[in-house]
Amino acid sequence: MSLDLSLIPIDEKSEVIIRCHNIIQPLTVLKFKKNFYSIFSQLRLIEGQPKPMVTPQLFPSTIKLTESFGSNGKSVDSNPYDDSPLSFVFARQLYRLDVKSDPFHLAILAYIKALPSEIRIVLFWE
Repeated sequence: MSLDLSLIPIDEKSEVIIRCHNIIQPLTVLKFKKNFYSIFSQLRLIEGQPKPMVTPQLFPSTIKLTESFGSNGKSVDSNPYDDSPLSFVFARQLYRLDVKSDPFHLAILAYIKALPSEIRIVLFWE
């Protein structure tokens, strides 16, 4: 089974928001694709594992994301992986994320560290 994680920084000041439908069109999507199961356990509670280092908060249920970064371009309010509601963390909460030495994951973490610390980052599991 394949599991991917997209990190979607949401800055309401600069994102394209379709106000009449409460839909956000993300401008940036960062994807963890390979060998990231250690990241999964740092962000999701797994039975028998230590508590995750970051506890995500629920994304407002009244807002949807346009999944233009996926294959079908529909509006989503849950994760395709397990149908759970979308959740988010603040950029500063990911600064300690252990991405081992994968150069792509290190680049994603460097990008996150360059963002304002209070930017919300939606966790999109697929």
